[in-house]
Amino acid sequence: MELLNDNSSMRDLDTVFLYNSSTSPLGPDSCTPFECDGTMFRSVTQYLAYNRAIVMKDQRTADKVLQSSDPRQIRRLISEIRGSDGQSWRKVSDSHVIKATAIKFSVHKQIRALLMRTGSKTIGECNPHDMIMGTGCSLNDKTASDTSAWRGQNLGGNALMETRNHIRKIDKA
Repeated sequence: MELLNDNSSMRDLDTVFLYNSSTSPLGPDSCTPFECDGTMFRSVTQYLAYNRAIVMKDQRTADKVLQSSDPRQIRRLISEIRGSDGQSWRKVSDSHVIKATAIKFSVHKQIRALLMRTGSKTIGECNPHDMIMGTGCSLNDKTASDTSAWRGQNLGGNALMETRNHIRKIDKA
């Protein structure tokens, strides 16, 4: 196992690159401000929570999300979104995850370089409590490097791989 930049929030293995969703600069909680459609966001997490509230037509909670900079508080606010059945958000969440991830890496060149150093490896977002964005494994789980053992959907890791492929295409042009 090799840790990149002595950063214990990431593991670079033979065919898999793993990162901690909360502490890695690649993760959605990292403070990487960006602007989208005229609104400033502090993190991908904030962007996703805000847009979930908007999809559910809950402007009050959307405003609270924008006022918060704490990812844990933002996650708690998600549970307050009125009318949130999960299904309405789920239908559009993939596009929001990919959009926010692409913007984040277009703005922040240093973490873009880190993403590109993952090569062609499968990227896994390690969060044992998140079966949608994450792999369902913690960074140090023995099974974390085995993609067939992942219990989660890994939308966060998939968005990073899609963003990485998009950057490669742009760089080749």
